Amino acid sequence: MLKDNINYLRIGEVAKRINKTTQTIKSWYGWAEFTGNKEILGELPTIYRFDKRGTRYFKESDIPQLEKWYNKYISYGTMSDYLKAKKK
Repeated sequence: MLKDNINYLRIGEVAKRINKTTQTIKSWYGWAEFTGNKEILGELPTIYRFDKRGTRYFKESDIPQLEKWYNKYISYGTMSDYLKAKKK
């Protein structure tokens, strides 16, 4: 989707490009909020919503930032407390 000369991609397209699922990316944002750490939250790219359905979009140029964030903050077991709390 091109808007104001900026290419935006749906979350599903971004997920395919970085070899993750849309649910995984959504969980990253949920976990970042769960931690309450402003540094962790601040390094995530902004999610844009342009339609009534609330479809999540990312700037194409933000994909490297998302991958960098993942490599910096996410490792095996990092989100376990969040995922347990989410299930309750």
